[in-house]
Amino acid sequence: MTFGGCFSREKPLLLVCLSGIMIFILLFSWGGYRLFLDNKTSQLAWNESEVLSRSANVFSREMGHIKRVTLLLRNSVNARLTSKDHTAFSADWEDLVVDEFSQFAQTSSLISQVRWIMPNGRERIRINSQAGVITRVENSQLQDKSDRNYIKNAPAVQKMMCISHLWI
Repeated sequence: MTFGGCFSREKPLLLVCLSGIMIFILLFSWGGYRLFLDNKTSQLAWNESEVLSRSANVFSREMGHIKRVTLLLRNSVNARLTSKDHTAFSADWEDLVVDEFSQFAQTSSLISQVRWIMPNGRERIRINSQAGVITRVENSQLQDKSDRNYIKNAPAVQKMMCISHLWI
Protein backbone atom coordinates (compact mmCIF):
# COMPACT_ATOMS: atom_id res chain seq x y z
CA MET A 1 0.00 0.00 0.00
CA THR A 2 1.24 3.32 -0.94
CA PHE A 3 0.48 6.68 0.54
CA GLY A 4 -1.13 7.92 -2.69
CA GLY A 5 -3.51 4.98 -2.86
CA CYS A 6 -4.79 5.57 0.65
CA PHE A 7 -5.25 9.30 -0.03
CA SER A 8 -7.18 8.69 -3.24
CA ARG A 9 -9.88 6.73 -1.39
CA GLU A 10 -10.39 9.60 1.05
CA LYS A 11 -10.44 12.21 -1.71
CA PRO A 12 -14.13 11.73 -2.66
CA LEU A 13 -15.09 11.80 1.00
CA LEU A 14 -13.13 15.01 1.49
CA LEU A 15 -14.80 16.57 -1.58
CA VAL A 16 -18.24 15.61 -0.26
CA CYS A 17 -17.42 17.11 3.16
CA LEU A 18 -16.03 20.30 1.60
CA SER A 19 -19.05 20.55 -0.71
CA GLY A 20 -21.36 20.14 2.28
CA ILE A 21 -19.47 22.81 4.21
CA MET A 22 -19.56 25.16 1.20
CA ILE A 23 -23.32 24.63 0.78
CA PHE A 24 -23.81 25.29 4.51
CA ILE A 25 -21.72 28.47 4.31
CA LEU A 26 -23.60 29.56 1.18
CA LEU A 27 -27.01 28.98 2.82
CA PHE A 28 -25.88 30.66 6.03
CA SER A 29 -24.57 33.65 4.05
CA TRP A 30 -27.79 33.86 2.03
CA GLY A 31 -29.86 33.74 5.22
CA GLY A 32 -27.72 36.46 6.80
CA TYR A 33 -28.04 38.59 3.67
CA ARG A 34 -31.84 38.17 3.59
CA LEU A 35 -32.06 39.03 7.30
CA PHE A 36 -29.93 42.14 6.77
CA LEU A 37 -31.92 43.14 3.66
CA ASP A 38 -35.29 42.64 5.36
CA ASN A 39 -34.11 44.62 8.38
CA LYS A 40 -32.85 47.49 6.22
CA THR A 41 -36.00 47.44 4.08
CA SER A 42 -38.29 47.61 7.10
CA GLN A 43 -36.16 50.37 8.62
CA LEU A 44 -36.30 52.38 5.39
CA ALA A 45 -40.05 51.81 5.10
CA TRP A 46 -40.53 53.00 8.67
CA ASN A 47 -38.36 56.07 8.05
CA GLU A 48 -40.28 56.89 4.86
CA SER A 49 -43.57 56.40 6.66
CA GLU A 50 -42.44 58.74 9.42
CA VAL A 51 -41.34 61.39 6.91
CA LEU A 52 -44.63 61.11 5.02
CA SER A 53 -46.62 61.32 8.25
CA ARG A 54 -44.76 64.44 9.36
CA SER A 55 -45.12 65.99 5.92
CA ALA A 56 -48.85 65.25 5.89
CA ASN A 57 -49.22 66.87 9.31
CA VAL A 58 -47.31 69.98 8.24
CA PHE A 59 -49.26 70.18 4.99
CA SER A 60 -52.56 69.74 6.83
CA ARG A 61 -51.67 72.47 9.30
CA GLU A 62 -50.60 74.79 6.48
CA MET A 63 -53.79 74.12 4.52
CA GLY A 64 -55.85 74.72 7.66
CA HIS A 65 -54.00 77.98 8.17
CA ILE A 66 -54.63 79.01 4.57
CA LYS A 67 -58.31 78.13 4.95
CA ARG A 68 -58.64 80.26 8.09
CA VAL A 69 -56.75 83.15 6.51
CA THR A 70 -58.88 82.84 3.36
CA LEU A 71 -62.05 83.15 5.41
CA LEU A 72 -60.50 86.09 7.22
CA LEU A 73 -59.67 87.64 3.86
CA ARG A 74 -63.24 87.19 2.67
CA ASN A 75 -64.66 88.76 5.79
CA SER A 76 -62.05 91.51 5.82
CA VAL A 77 -62.65 92.53 2.21
CA ASN A 78 -66.41 92.54 2.75
CA ALA A 79 -66.05 94.58 5.93
CA ARG A 80 -63.65 97.11 4.43
CA LEU A 81 -65.61 97.59 1.24
CA THR A 82 -68.82 98.21 3.18
CA SER A 83 -67.17 100.44 5.77
CA LYS A 84 -68.48 103.54 7.50
CA ASP A 85 -70.71 104.93 4.80
CA HIS A 86 -72.19 101.48 4.03
CA THR A 87 -71.64 101.89 0.30
CA ALA A 88 -70.54 98.68 -1.29
CA PHE A 89 -67.87 100.19 -3.53
CA SER A 90 -66.12 103.42 -2.68
CA ALA A 91 -63.82 105.17 -5.12
CA ASP A 92 -60.68 103.44 -3.86
CA TRP A 93 -62.17 99.99 -3.37
CA GLU A 94 -59.79 98.41 -5.86
CA ASP A 95 -56.76 99.71 -3.97
CA LEU A 96 -58.20 98.29 -0.76
CA VAL A 97 -58.70 94.90 -2.37
CA VAL A 98 -55.16 94.92 -3.81
CA ASP A 99 -53.82 95.77 -0.36
CA GLU A 100 -55.83 92.95 1.26
CA PHE A 101 -54.81 90.45 -1.42
CA SER A 102 -51.16 91.44 -1.07
CA GLN A 103 -51.26 90.94 2.69
CA PHE A 104 -53.01 87.62 2.22
CA ALA A 105 -50.40 86.43 -0.31
CA GLN A 106 -47.68 87.09 2.26
CA THR A 107 -49.26 84.81 4.87
CA SER A 108 -47.86 81.60 3.34
CA SER A 109 -45.19 80.62 0.88
CA LEU A 110 -47.67 78.10 -0.56
CA ILE A 111 -49.86 80.89 -1.94
CA SER A 112 -48.73 81.79 -5.44
CA GLN A 113 -51.75 83.76 -6.68
CA VAL A 114 -54.78 85.56 -5.29
CA ARG A 115 -57.47 86.47 -7.81
CA TRP A 116 -60.68 88.44 -7.94
CA ILE A 117 -62.70 86.80 -10.69
CA MET A 118 -65.90 88.37 -11.90
CA PRO A 119 -69.05 86.25 -12.41
CA ASN A 120 -68.38 86.17 -16.17
CA GLY A 121 -65.02 84.49 -15.53
CA ARG A 122 -62.74 87.46 -16.26
CA GLU A 123 -60.08 88.31 -13.73
CA ARG A 124 -60.58 91.74 -12.20
CA ILE A 125 -57.50 91.71 -9.94
CA ARG A 126 -54.64 89.22 -9.71
CA ILE A 127 -51.78 89.28 -7.26
CA ASN A 128 -48.78 87.00 -7.89
CA SER A 129 -46.47 85.91 -5.10
CA GLN A 130 -43.15 84.32 -5.91
CA ALA A 131 -40.27 83.91 -3.45
CA GLY A 132 -41.79 86.55 -1.16
CA VAL A 133 -42.13 89.13 -3.96
CA ILE A 134 -45.70 90.36 -4.34
CA THR A 135 -46.72 91.90 -7.68
CA ARG A 136 -50.00 93.07 -9.13
CA VAL A 137 -50.68 91.85 -12.66
CA GLU A 138 -51.41 94.59 -15.19
CA ASN A 139 -54.98 94.83 -16.48
CA SER A 140 -53.80 93.96 -20.00
CA GLN A 141 -52.46 90.61 -18.74
CA LEU A 142 -55.56 89.53 -16.82
CA GLN A 143 -57.11 86.33 -18.15
CA ASP A 144 -60.49 84.82 -18.90
CA LYS A 145 -61.08 81.85 -16.61
CA SER A 146 -64.67 81.12 -17.63
CA ASP A 147 -63.71 77.66 -18.93
CA ARG A 148 -62.28 76.51 -15.58
CA ASN A 149 -64.14 74.14 -13.26
CA TYR A 150 -63.86 76.49 -10.31
CA ILE A 151 -65.84 79.08 -12.29
CA LYS A 152 -68.34 76.64 -13.78
CA ASN A 153 -69.02 75.08 -10.36
CA ALA A 154 -69.21 78.36 -8.44
CA PRO A 155 -72.61 79.12 -6.95
CA ALA A 156 -74.58 81.66 -8.96
CA VAL A 157 -75.23 83.97 -6.03
CA GLN A 158 -74.95 87.65 -6.88
CA LYS A 159 -73.30 90.23 -4.61
CA MET A 160 -71.59 87.55 -2.57
CA MET A 161 -67.98 86.56 -2.39
CA CYS A 162 -67.24 82.92 -3.14
CA ILE A 163 -64.07 81.14 -2.08
CA SER A 164 -63.45 78.23 -4.44
CA HIS A 165 -61.70 75.02 -3.46
CA LEU A 166 -57.94 75.14 -3.38
CA TRP A 167 -56.34 73.86 -6.57
CA ILE A 168 -52.94 72.34 -6.01
